[in-house]
Amino acid sequence: MSIYTIITILLVLTTLGLSYLVYTLNKRVTLLLRGKNAQTLEGSIHAILDELERVHQNLKRYEKTFDEHNSRIKDSIKSVPTLRFNPFYDSGGNQSFTAAFITEKGDGVILSSLYSREKTSVFAKPVYEFESEFELTQEEKTVLQQAHKQANSQ
Repeated sequence: MSIYTIITILLVLTTLGLSYLVYTLNKRVTLLLRGKNAQTLEGSIHAILDELERVHQNLKRYEKTFDEHNSRIKDSIKSVPTLRFNPFYDSGGNQSFTAAFITEKGDGVILSSLYSREKTSVFAKPVYEFESEFELTQEEKTVLQQAHKQANSQ
């Protein structure tokens, strides 16, 4: 076999291989453009990009709304620890109570009610960052500590 025959066979095989690659690529392009021309394909890409931009804008809006709601939730009262007690050990039952209405940040109010046969008194003491400028009774300190524990556990 001469060198020219070998080169001819190699060229024929290379041509067949390249023809197969061209056929495969042509088939893929045909599937990609199925029923479309280059202009409609470009239009489709632009439409997809426009839709992606709208989705991105909506995502920003939803993130802002989420942050606003999250901030409002932190300013809302999560739970109300309540303690019933008897301030007068010689009479009555546990008709008196104290309750802490405290946000996650520690702001709110402690309401206390002292019940006796003659009258009922109600007291409100403001609380900021789990502290009150007014002196707290032991029962009020207890519910404030419970509220603080509940705020830290969430």
